Order: sequence, then structure tokens, then C-alpha cells
Amino acid sequence: SRLLAGYAEKCRSGGKETFTLSVLDLDGFSRIQAAFASSAASLDDMDLAEIAKAAAASISFGSGSHGSYSNLIDLGCFGELLGFQELTEAIGEYTQVENGIYHQEATGLSFFYPLRDMLTVKDYLPLAEESYRSFLEKHYTVTDGDWIEVTGAEEQNGMLSVTVSPESVSHIVESTYQLFWFETEGEREWVYGMGEDTDIVFDGENRYTVNFQGNWISFGDQYIHADVREDREAYTVFTSPMYVNGIQSEMRFVYDKATRTIQLQGYVPQGDAVGRIMDFAVGDQITLLYDDRNEYKENLKPGESFVYSEDTSLHIATLPEGYYQYTLWFYDIYGKPYQAATAVIFFDGSQVEIVTVTQDRFLTD
Repeated sequence: SRLLAGYAEKCRSGGKETFTLSVLDLDGFSRIQAAFASSAASLDDMDLAEIAKAAAASISFGSGSHGSYSNLIDLGCFGELLGFQELTEAIGEYTQVENGIYHQEATGLSFFYPLRDMLTVKDYLPLAEESYRSFLEKHYTVTDGDWIEVTGAEEQNGMLSVTVSPESVSHIVESTYQLFWFETEGEREWVYGMGEDTDIVFDGENRYTVNFQGNWISFGDQYIHADVREDREAYTVFTSPMYVNGIQSEMRFVYDKATRTIQLQGYVPQGDAVGRIMDFAVGDQITLLYDDRNEYKENLKPGESFVYSEDTSLHIATLPEGYYQYTLWFYDIYGKPYQAATAVIFFDGSQVEIVTVTQDRFLTD
């Protein structure tokens, strides 16, 4: 425990609060395995949407490349949300854990659950415990069909508002919106994908409204491309692609929903499978990567470079006046994306005006 506490203090002193450090007592591992097998066997008697939402609500671990998911989630969180008492008690008895502020619910042991990228399931099956393998084979090897139906899209008070069928609500695990920026110079026009955000208001019935107010993230006085890595009730973890001293990396930062503040966590060099978060150092050469959509597909290109200093700030900033577009996306219990609707807007520096609303595909992957 002293060893864990020492490493935890090192993380905290560096401003990192999205960490989990744990030690497992191997003498008790067989009990955890048995409890997991018993829990997995009961999954077939439960509602799949409830299971998938519990997985999505659990803390995630691991590091994927730009736009990807590791599909590793905290086993104790998952068990707690589904009422697997034997499993959570076994994990609690045989693990010691130190967590950062944004990982307080983590229990120190993770497992594979296919939140996105169903192609990874077939690679995992030979390694899976028998009962859990049976569950995955039954529900996640064939995932054809549409589970979300959009029934309407309209402008409401300067925001895009979308309704879905009542049956669809239980199958929506996640919702995000993608933002695009139109920049013009004379007769030339550039289109940039700014990334995504989760500031979407659900009315508790079947309506989802995008709460875009003309703000985005700035780092080193430049607007960044931001992707959602993990969205929880209290906070959202974002990543942003960039070069750090010539090495392609992902910056990590946390948006605290209660305080509406942003905390820089550091960056992860590409290829680091365990997701070690490195600190930025004074003098680091930073080159942000931008999603150039002029060919109507994702294409990361380097922007201007700057040198990191003690004064370099990561903060929410007001976007320039101009035309933008955002698209609302839903993800179902199988991780399948659904493009719900798109709004083209004009932002005058203080107010958002919706120009058009459409459910046609436009400027998306």
C-alpha cells in the first residue's frame, strides 16, 4: 500500500487525476475468476441494453489510436452497476487501489467488453471464460439491423433538436455531435473537422438537443481538434492529435462538468499500448493536427507549430464569426453509429443562428 501511495502522490503532484493504480493478491484470483464466471452465466437472463449501458457507464482503460477504443472497462464498476455482489466483494477483498479524483469508482481490475469496434470480438473469444464467451457469441458476433429510429429534427431556440421513437431510447448508449468549421479566403473555402463534444440535453423522454453556444477548446492560442474518449456523469475525457517533438501523440484533458473547468493531463505518444501519460515540458515543440475535410473525408494534417511554455494555456474560447456545421450522432448497444441530423449555422461571435436543418448525410465519414 505504501508503494501505491507513493506512485499516487507522484501522479497528483504532476497534476494527473485520471489514474488508477492497483495491486492484486494472486491467492484470491481464483475466487475472482469463479465470481466472474457466475456473473457471466447470469447475463443471458438480463436485458442486453441494460448490460451495454452498464458497460458504457463504467470507467474505461487502455489506449487506442486516434478515434479508437480499447474496450477495456473496470470490472468492479460493471459488477456494481448490475448488482453482482459476489464479484464486487471478491474484487474488494483481493485488490488494493489508489485512484485519482476522476477515477474514484475504479476497483483496479479491468475486462474486455465490446463498446465499439465489434471486429475485436472474434480475436478475444478464444481467450474468454466459457460463460462469457457464450454470451459474446450469442449477442456480439452478429449485430446486423437498425436499433435507433430518428422521427424528427428541427430548430428550437437556436439549437438542433432531434426526436427518436420511444423504442429507440433504451438502445442509445451514447450521443455526441461533430463540429465542422468553414473558413473562406476570397473564392476559396476550407472545411475543418473540429472533433466532437457530448453537450447534448436529453429531456427524459425521446428528445435530444445539441447545446452548442459557439465555444471550443484552445491550446497555445490555437483551436484544437478534440475527440471524446470517455464521457461520465461528472466529467468528460478528451483527446487531441498532435506532434510533440516530432512524435505523433494524443493530448489528454478532462472537462469537469460541475466546475466547468479544464484540466490538462499530458500526452500519450502513439504506440504506447498502456497509455502512459507524459508531462509537457517547457521547450517542447507542439504541432497540432487538424482534420482537413476538403476531400470530404477525415485527413489529419499538421498546422502551425509553437513552443510549450509555462504560459501555454488550455481553455474554452469563443470561436470566430463565420459558418459552421454540426451533426448529431447516436451509438447503439453494439457501438453502431447513426447519423441523426445536421445543422448548418452562422455564429456572429455571440449568438448562434441555425441556417438549415437536414437529415441527409453531409461532411461525415
